[in-house]
Amino acid sequence: MLAWKYKIGLLISARNQVMEPDFNRYKPECVSIHSTRIKKDQDFTNIDTMNDLQQEAHKQWK
Repeated sequence: MLAWKYKIGLLISARNQVMEPDFNRYKPECVSIHSTRIKKDQDFTNIDTMNDLQQEAHKQWK
């Protein structure tokens, strides 16, 4: 199994269907792509929402 040398994290709009496949298509083999979807109704003025999003993104890195 190939060990990932580099990781890229993406925060993507839930409606965006292009970004994640494009990143995976054009990345070098030593790079892994990790993405989290942002829901339309999320309130980004709320610190708790931002913390939840950060924790979810952090899970993707493991």
